[in-house]
Amino acid sequence: MVNQVSCARPLEDIDLVAAYQAAREVAGKELEREDITSYSSVETYLLQLSDYSLDILRRKYAENDAASTTYNKTLLQELCSEQEKFGDDPASISGDGAQNLQDYLTLSRDTVQSIVTQYKARALGPRKSAVLNSFLINTMIDGIFEWGSAVKTFFRSKESAAVEEIASVQQGLRSVEAKVHAAQEMLAQEKDSYEKAVQSIKERITTERSTLQDEIQSKQAEIDRTQLQVERLTALHKEALDRLDAQIEEAKNERKRLETDVRAAEARRETERQEAQRQLLESERNYHNEEKGLLQGQQQFMLKVLELERQLGEQDTNQIAELFDIEKKNQEEISQLTLQHQDEQEELKESAIQVRFCFQTCTGFVVI
Repeated sequence: MVNQVSCARPLEDIDLVAAYQAAREVAGKELEREDITSYSSVETYLLQLSDYSLDILRRKYAENDAASTTYNKTLLQELCSEQEKFGDDPASISGDGAQNLQDYLTLSRDTVQSIVTQYKARALGPRKSAVLNSFLINTMIDGIFEWGSAVKTFFRSKESAAVEEIASVQQGLRSVEAKVHAAQEMLAQEKDSYEKAVQSIKERITTERSTLQDEIQSKQAEIDRTQLQVERLTALHKEALDRLDAQIEEAKNERKRLETDVRAAEARRETERQEAQRQLLESERNYHNEEKGLLQGQQQFMLKVLELERQLGEQDTNQIAELFDIEKKNQEEISQLTLQHQDEQEELKESAIQVRFCFQTCTGFVVI
C-alpha cells in the first residue's frame, strides 16, 4: 500500500502558470464587468493588475519551489524507510568478502532503482529533479563509499595468504569508484545544465521585463493622449449605452426565439432517436431470425452430409466384397491351372519313359 506524504502538495510550473492565466482572465473580465471606464481609465487598472499579479506569481513560484523541495525530501525519506537496510553490517562480514561486496552492490543498485522509480512516479513540483540529484549525491553515494571503505579495512586485517584475492577485490572496487565518479560528473554536468537553463530563463525574463517597461511607457504616452479625448467621449457614452440597451433587448428576444428553436430541434432529435432505436431493434430481430434460419439450414446440410458419408461407406464395403470374391476366384483358377500343369508334366514324363523304352527295345541301345 502506497503511503501518502503528510505535507503540502506542490504544483507543476505549467499548472501554476495556468492558474495564474485563469486568475488574470477572471480579474480582467471583472474589471470589464464593473465598467470602470465611466469614472477612470481601464488601462491604469490593467497595468496595476499586471504588476500585482506578476508579484504574486513570483511569490507563488518561490513558495511552490519550497513546497516542492519539502514534499520531495519527505517522499524520499518515506521511500528509504520502506526499503530494507543495504546488505549486512561490514563488521559481520565473513568468508568470501568479494562476493559479499558484489551482493551488496547488486542490492544497492536494485534498491536505488526501486527508490528512483517510485520517486519519479510520485514526485511533484519543479524541484523534483534537483532534490533527487542532491539525495543521490549526499546519501546514496556516501553510503556506498562508507561501505567500500569498511570492506577495504576488513581486507587489510587478513593474513598474507589472501593478498591476491584482496588485490582482485580492490581492483573491482576501483572500477566501482570510477563508475561512481563518472556518475558524479554526470550529475554535476546535469546540475550545470540546469543552472545554465535557469540563468537563460532569468535573462529572458529580464529582457521581457525591459520590453514590457518600454511598452508601458509607450502606453502611458497613449493614455495621456487618450485622456484628452475622454471628456469629448463622455457625452457620447450615454448615447452608446442607450443603443446597447436596445441591442440587449433585441438580443434577449433573439435568444428567446433561438431557445424555442432549440427545444423544437431537441424534440425532433428525440423523435428521430426513438425511430432509429426502433429500426435498430427491428434489424436485430431480423438478424436473429436469419441467424436461426441459417443454423437450421446448417443442421439439415450436416444431416445430408452424414447420409452421403454412410452411403459412400456402404458402397466401399460392397466394392471390397466384390474385390474379395474376384480375388478368391482368381486364386481358385490359378490353383486349377497349377494342378492341370502338374498333371500334364506327369503325363509327359510317362510318355517320355514309354518312348525311351520302345527305342531301347527296337534298337538295342540303352538310353541314358
